[in-house]
Amino acid sequence: MLFRHMTGEAKRRGIASIRIVSHPPSVGFYQAMGAIIIGTKPPTIKARWSRPVLTIVI
Repeated sequence: MLFRHMTGEAKRRGIASIRIVSHPPSVGFYQAMGAIIIGTKPPTIKARWSRPVLTIVI
C-alpha cells in the first residue's frame, strides 16, 4: 500500500519516474512492483556492498 501511495503521489505531482537505490535482498520486491534495474551503486564507507539501482516509470 505504501509503495502504491508513493507512485500515486509522484504521478499526481507530475513526476515521470522514481529512482530507487535498493538493499540487494529487496530487489525482487521492487521488480514485482514494476521497477527495472538500471545500474549499480558502488560501495561506500556506510554501505560496504554494491547496491542495485532501479527505476520505475510512473
